[in-house]
Amino acid sequence: MLFKFVQQVCITDSNDVFPLDSTESVDTDHDGLGNNADTDDDGVNVADSSDAFPLDSTECNDVNGDGEGDNTNPLSSFEELQEAPAVPLLGFLAVFGLMYLMYQKQPGLSPEEKDLSPLPVEEE
Repeated sequence: MLFKFVQQVCITDSNDVFPLDSTESVDTDHDGLGNNADTDDDGVNVADSSDAFPLDSTECNDVNGDGEGDNTNPLSSFEELQEAPAVPLLGFLAVFGLMYLMYQKQPGLSPEEKDLSPLPVEEE
C-alpha cells in the first residue's frame, strides 16, 4: 500500500482521487481538477477567492458576516436595506414628488401662491 503525505496528513492511495499526482488528493466538486489546481472547489461558478464558503455548493455569500451563509440564514429587512440603499432613496423621492403634485393641485391658491421660490420676484 502506497502512502502520500498531504498537509501532514497521511492519505492512502485508496482514499486519494489522484494517486499518481503528489500535489493533489481531493476533488470536492468532481470536475476532474484537484482542489489545489481548481479555482472553484465547490463548482458553483464563483472563484474560491470570492466565495465565503468555497467547499459548500449551497452557499457563496455571507453579507452580514455572521458565519452562516445567506441561503441558510437570510438577511433581515434592515440588512437588505443596508445592502441596497437606493431603494429607500427612490421611495423618498416618490413620496416627495407626490407631495409636490398634491401641493400644486390645492384648490383656492393662485399660481403665485403655489410658486415654491422663497423670494418674491421683483418686476421692473
